[in-house]
Amino acid sequence: MSKQSEQYADIMGRDSSFGTYVFKPQPFTRLRLGSVGYFDRTAEWQEITNLFEPGLAEKDGFKPFIGNLSLREVTESKWQATSGETETGRSSRISTEASGAMAAAPVEASLQVKAKKSKTGSASLITSSTVRNHRFDRNFKGPMMDWVESNAQDILASCHDIKSQGLWIVMSAWVTDEAAVKMSSGENQDVDVSMDLGATGIGKLGTSVGVFDKLQREGWWTYDKDEKTQGYVVSFAGVQFSARRLSKFFRSVPLEVANETISLPVPRPPAEQDESNKPAGSDSPVEEDPIDESAYNEDEDRMEAFGLSDDENDAGVNFKKEKAERQDEIVSKLKQLWTNGTAEQIRVELSAIFQDSPNDLKSLLDGRPELMNVLYELRMRWKENS
Repeated sequence: MSKQSEQYADIMGRDSSFGTYVFKPQPFTRLRLGSVGYFDRTAEWQEITNLFEPGLAEKDGFKPFIGNLSLREVTESKWQATSGETETGRSSRISTEASGAMAAAPVEASLQVKAKKSKTGSASLITSSTVRNHRFDRNFKGPMMDWVESNAQDILASCHDIKSQGLWIVMSAWVTDEAAVKMSSGENQDVDVSMDLGATGIGKLGTSVGVFDKLQREGWWTYDKDEKTQGYVVSFAGVQFSARRLSKFFRSVPLEVANETISLPVPRPPAEQDESNKPAGSDSPVEEDPIDESAYNEDEDRMEAFGLSDDENDAGVNFKKEKAERQDEIVSKLKQLWTNGTAEQIRVELSAIFQDSPNDLKSLLDGRPELMNVLYELRMRWKENS
């Protein structure tokens, strides 16, 4: 994000139930649900792929997204202050809650206002009276996070700017037909919303025609109604990632959640694989006990994404824990088969894993490619004795 975008989001409040506010509202056709990308230095959204569009991740050069995303019914939202917020003025519908020149505005002329102040400055957002919330339904966070983990290296390689601008996954969006944004820097610099709106003449002659055009003359950034955009995203919920220092061969985590800790498995350097450096399926010797269970242990997931409910966050954590438990079970079975499995036991267990847990196995092998040799040797023992 640009410095202005960061400042605006900080002033408006990142920990609110409305996620992250966008300094430069983006067309909903651009900042879409399921979008994976980043905000460039001009505050424009740049999408690298979209997980809600089937097959697009593969077309864009990434591993496929394995998940079933569905949409929740669209709801209307009102800007409301949370218990931890301090506001200049208040979040309101101008027609019923404002004062002075704004009090006379009829219902059809109503707008919504969000005004906030902090030590770094003041910011305000004016929208149409209707703000629509679009979001995914049920368990979406876990599968989307899982996809980022398995594609972390390719994501960083796809665009140089991600290393400096970070990465977002869009999981919910608040959309309105028209919007106006204004921000001032400095503790004593307030945005006088009442004065600016009064100057537009809202409430006079029972109309609000041209309000956003007139706000532009008062120094506001305005976004007029345009059917092609499907509205403007003024805030969104999702998960943000920052880029860590990279090296040519990753051993540490290439991406980490901003202000959080999450383990993203990546391939080990070739020098740390078997000495012959042969690919899986070669006749290279395998160590006596190649399965180190401790290597797979992950830190507890402490993910908290902006703008998602507790239930949605909990579902993401549970998804990750359940996946880790299933993969631990796969590793345990492989270890048992390696130690004392008969050809028939190997056949039965491997067939069950391939049939019942293909996605978990694929993700496990992405993070621990050395297990490919284990599978190869077990299959060889199965075939030789069948």
